[in-house]
Amino acid sequence: MDQTLVLGTVAVSGLFVNHVEKFRSPKCEELALITPERVYLFSLLAFMVIWYFSSPSSGIVHLILAVKLVIESLMWVWEPPFKWEYPLLFDYLHVLSVVLTALIFPYGGSALTTFLSPGSMTAPLITATAGLCFVTIIALETWSMCVRRKHGGIQAILEDSIQSVYMIPVFAGVNALIEEAEYRGVILCTLLSPDIAATNNTTLISSKVIAACLFQAILFGLDHYHGGFPSGVSGFILVTGWGFVLGLLRCLSGGILLSYVTHIVADATIGFLVLRYKKVADD
Repeated sequence: MDQTLVLGTVAVSGLFVNHVEKFRSPKCEELALITPERVYLFSLLAFMVIWYFSSPSSGIVHLILAVKLVIESLMWVWEPPFKWEYPLLFDYLHVLSVVLTALIFPYGGSALTTFLSPGSMTAPLITATAGLCFVTIIALETWSMCVRRKHGGIQAILEDSIQSVYMIPVFAGVNALIEEAEYRGVILCTLLSPDIAATNNTTLISSKVIAACLFQAILFGLDHYHGGFPSGVSGFILVTGWGFVLGLLRCLSGGILLSYVTHIVADATIGFLVLRYKKVADD
């Protein structure tokens, strides 16, 4: 059997189990240390470690993904002392695990470079990005109006992070970088490995590229379904479609810069909507 197909299938199964756990865990009154999802993810990590040592250059991106999934799983039950003192650090542990794994293991640096490559910027792609940014702003404003400015639980969370208009660029820049590095970086590159690592510029949209972009977009949408902005069924549809286009943009440009810029525009728009709603509520 083709080793690329094996690694891809295992990666997809791990991402699927990871999201099953994300949906199931918040509904449990008491979280168990040993769960079917966690056992599977640790088994996946063991498999990826063995594969990495047999083929480091091709196995590194899958190893990094497996470490990320295991850390995310452990974050449901692990409560270190710094969780309450430095909540932001705890929330981004899975991101730090990606960086540390890439720095520790050979070939990790090249994988990190692939994940965060800015790519190329041609006039058609820049024009498409500008159009996507405009559509993004309109879509977010329309969604906010349709839900009558009732943005859900994310409103209170973002109000704590965005105290003034001056905090919007910080929020937009950091959140966009983390989500782009995670979805259009780690996840999409792993699903397309080794093709995207070899060429880093997929100019021809193949069925594999479309499938990978769609899968990461669905995961992206699911993460926004509960407690995202936008959220709910309508939010899931909007975010999934948007994430799919961002995935294609990442593949066509060979990097995450254009999708990152688009994401910054989206998060900045969300920041302004949050502050506007807060101001209206206070008045």
